[in-house]
Amino acid sequence: PRGRWILVDAGPRTDRYDAGARAVLPYLRRRGASGLELLVLTHPDMDHVGGAGAIRREYPVGGVMDPGMAVGTEVFLDALEGARDREVPWTVGAAGDSLGLDGVAIRVLWPPEEKGELGAADGANGVSLVLEVRLGSFSALLTGDAPAEVEETILPQLLSTSIQVLKLGHHESRTSTSPELLERIT
Repeated sequence: PRGRWILVDAGPRTDRYDAGARAVLPYLRRRGASGLELLVLTHPDMDHVGGAGAIRREYPVGGVMDPGMAVGTEVFLDALEGARDREVPWTVGAAGDSLGLDGVAIRVLWPPEEKGELGAADGANGVSLVLEVRLGSFSALLTGDAPAEVEETILPQLLSTSIQVLKLGHHESRTSTSPELLERIT
């Protein structure tokens, strides 16, 4: 509401295309953003963190949050190093964490603080940060690439009785965005 920005994921990057540079930055510029309060990287897969370098080079970033599962991809390690070099605070988000910004309430619903073997079967998807975002009567559920098993676990934690915006899990694959989730949030 006061022109401060939080970005959740930065899109993919390949040898031929960088979503951070070609899509996300132009979008932010058109809307007058001059920096980010927080960059959330839901998990370290390239299609979610690939554009982070372009974002970081162009805009000041007040903080970065991720689920704390650095799998060592070059792009993810680049983002970590860039944040360290610029002394940007980097935090690991876990279920129960919350933050507020200008009336916007963000709750981390997943992953739990103790990850143990989480994500082993689903790669990094099983530890995707899942966020419930609320502003007044508006609510959104941002699921990263969390699989249906995670959706089932977080359903009782949702504060909102109706979700207006749902970021479909794992690009609308058969492993996410279960009928149970859809029934609960509508």
